[in-house]
Amino acid sequence: MNKLKIASGDFKYGLYWNAGVITEFLNLNVPIYLRVSGISVLFPFFISKYNNNFFGKMIEFINNSKILNRYFFKDRIYDKLYNQAIALWKLNRKKQFEFESHIELEKELMAYFGNIKIKDLGDNFEIESYDILKKEVYYFKPNDLYVDALLASFSSPPFFKYYEYNNMYLIPTAEISLSPLKLDDIDLITSLECSLKLPTPKNGAEILLFSFFLRKKKLFDIITKDKDVLAPLKITFESLSGSSFNNARKFAKIWINKNMEV
Repeated sequence: MNKLKIASGDFKYGLYWNAGVITEFLNLNVPIYLRVSGISVLFPFFISKYNNNFFGKMIEFINNSKILNRYFFKDRIYDKLYNQAIALWKLNRKKQFEFESHIELEKELMAYFGNIKIKDLGDNFEIESYDILKKEVYYFKPNDLYVDALLASFSSPPFFKYYEYNNMYLIPTAEISLSPLKLDDIDLITSLECSLKLPTPKNGAEILLFSFFLRKKKLFDIITKDKDVLAPLKITFESLSGSSFNNARKFAKIWINKNMEV
């Protein structure tokens, strides 16, 4: 059986959904190849080490990370996208443009992942980012450190600024299009955030965030027009939960039964 090529991105809220989709393929021993961006760049390490048990180990890692735990679960500043808009407006008045520091996050990541290189994860993954200086997609190379790929992939404003790496200013392509940008050879895209519906904005900061998200959503719709997309039919901002993970597995199982012989 040829490897099924899956693209997985999102910048925060799709973590459980995308992991649920991928878990179902792994549980059914479907060989997969992942092109990842954004928050999904966490997947390659944990899949390569724990296979279909990767999700629990990944959440355990996040829970033990001071910065990522706050980014995902703890600090109410991150609860809703519009809370982020208000906070960014306040930070802007102080001439600051990100909530978190790359320096502190890099310390945490190095303590856990060390000098693991991309090639150490195996040949079933590809990590995509975007260089805003050259305006082109960058794929991390076999000898690049996994920590550098993670730092670039977490560099989504307003949480972190771009990541300076080898004379590049890197951000995740998921910040531009919700998913990886290059999808010509991809069989299936998984995304929760393409189903997000934001409420009517109430102030200038919310209008900026609203329009920025709509541009990402529009580009996602364009580049995935002729592709299979696994996305929830209806979601809430409480998407970082076990119910989202299990719902994704059900969607993946339906897709597999319809499209594959396993």
